[in-house]
Amino acid sequence: APCFKMTFPDNASEYAVAQALITALAGSASGLLGGAIADWLAVNAKKGEDVVGKKLWIPVIGSILAAPLFYMAVHADSFQTAMVWLSLEYMV
Repeated sequence: APCFKMTFPDNASEYAVAQALITALAGSASGLLGGAIADWLAVNAKKGEDVVGKKLWIPVIGSILAAPLFYMAVHADSFQTAMVWLSLEYMV
């Protein structure tokens, strides 16, 4: 938050609303989708496979995919572009 407020000081109030919406919508969708994928992996695991280990790969992969998106959000030229990248980062 301090980074975006410092980079785009004229959009401080817009950032508060955008951050709330991004967190609520993209964050919730990401959590639900990640949980559904983890459950699918558990159901389709072969007998004797490490189900917990398979499920733990979901947040690991999500974090790896989110890192470059966060970089793009922090280094965006405009506020709107930064919020698009931040939304995508939350979705992963």
